Amino acid sequence: MAKKPVTTRSGRFFRLAGMTASVAGQYAGQRARRIFRSEEDNEGARSESYTRMADQIVDTLAVLIGRPLTNASASDAEAAILGYGLALDLTLRDVQSRLKEKGQPWERAKAFDGACPLSPFVCIDRLRRDHLTFTLDINRERQQTGDTRDMLNPIVPLIAHISTQFTLMPGDVVLTGTPKGVGPLESGQILSLELEDALFVETTVL
Repeated sequence: MAKKPVTTRSGRFFRLAGMTASVAGQYAGQRARRIFRSEEDNEGARSESYTRMADQIVDTLAVLIGRPLTNASASDAEAAILGYGLALDLTLRDVQSRLKEKGQPWERAKAFDGACPLSPFVCIDRLRRDHLTFTLDINRERQQTGDTRDMLNPIVPLIAHISTQFTLMPGDVVLTGTPKGVGPLESGQILSLELEDALFVETTVL
């Protein structure tokens, strides 16, 4: 019998699903959050990078780690992959531009509240191992198409290398980069993301 895809149209973009019971239980308490937070939501916070709306969006494959990894071999890294999902890599372009001009790191343009919403995750047993494809549509029009065969750094060697720099722990999520198709993000847009035939997420930008 064919397996049904993990599907959500509710905009609950942070909910984890489609995973083994033991892992899903660890994250069952996570609550859905808005992609963007207003100044009032931040209880008076005045930091521009936290109150301005992001204006750039890209779709990227997200890897969920299921066991500790330190100086891992490729085989250990592959065995530690528990599931795959999708992430939205959001950017405050004006903040990023000012930081670039000053020769400063871009973290403030990438690390604001709600900057990296995650989809549900799909257990690796439900996905093929040779390669994965994923897409992002904005208002029903194709914005990005990704294929892991096009990655400069394949997923398993990438995770093994990361583990030589710092330990990865169960529940850590590794973002693997994004295909071409960086686009603007505006209030009211409908975002539709799909990973193979196993995951479909649709949400609206607030």
